[in-house]
Amino acid sequence: GFMGDPELIRENTSYQNNVDLFFSRQRPNICGDGMKMAWAIGAGKSEMMIDVYKGMPVYCGPSGTKEGWELLAEPHLMVNRAGERFIDETCVRYELANAIHRQPGGTAFLITASNLTDPFKDGRKKLRAAPGMPVPLQDVDEIIREAEALDYPYIFAADSLAELAEKMGTDTAVLAKTVADYNETCEKGVDEVFFKTAPLEPLLGPKFYAAQFFVDSFGALGGLLINYKTEVITQERVPIPGLYGAGSEVNSLYAGTYPGKLSGNTSGFAYTSGIMAAESA
Repeated sequence: GFMGDPELIRENTSYQNNVDLFFSRQRPNICGDGMKMAWAIGAGKSEMMIDVYKGMPVYCGPSGTKEGWELLAEPHLMVNRAGERFIDETCVRYELANAIHRQPGGTAFLITASNLTDPFKDGRKKLRAAPGMPVPLQDVDEIIREAEALDYPYIFAADSLAELAEKMGTDTAVLAKTVADYNETCEKGVDEVFFKTAPLEPLLGPKFYAAQFFVDSFGALGGLLINYKTEVITQERVPIPGLYGAGSEVNSLYAGTYPGKLSGNTSGFAYTSGIMAAESA
């Protein structure tokens, strides 16, 4: 892959490091050296993509938040920087990432309210831990205190929706209308715009919270053209004698969206293409 080379990313994808793409797992040593050597002797260039999922900068666990902060990743209302809803919030994190990337500034906010977080604080509801993960914090105010102690700028708490909009840098009137429309959808129990089925729970306050998400990534894929024998080929599809490719550098299968419902398939492709290359050689 090439996730450790910001220039390769900027030149060959629609992302920019630390602008709309934040790697919570940095790999500065994975910088496309093999691809660059192959290109230098005439290898063709394949489609290149970032293997993305929704995530908060710096701290990003499986839910897209810092471990323990999963309460702020509950799929209630997601809006863009303009304050507009743009997707079914229950989409898988890879689809959410592509949608977030296409919003102004490549960012979005998940919004919740105290009427939805209080049941976790007082024990009426409980967030369960994912396998192998710590139990999430159940008190949103504890999350806010942790974020403040870390001087973390991507979590917002407010005593009113107008105050939340100001902290998010979002138009107050637009956000107010979006929340009102969303609450009406929840009351009807039918999402006629994005067809979300659950949860459909209105944001009533009186306190409101938001977590800001960008795009995080497992790595970068693609860059070298190969044929069915895994021979590296030129742009004119002519094999380069003795040169074979395998793994992430030749994986351009996904057209920009990692198929998260089949988790681990980039590794599977790497293993399989490696075996094929060895057998072909």
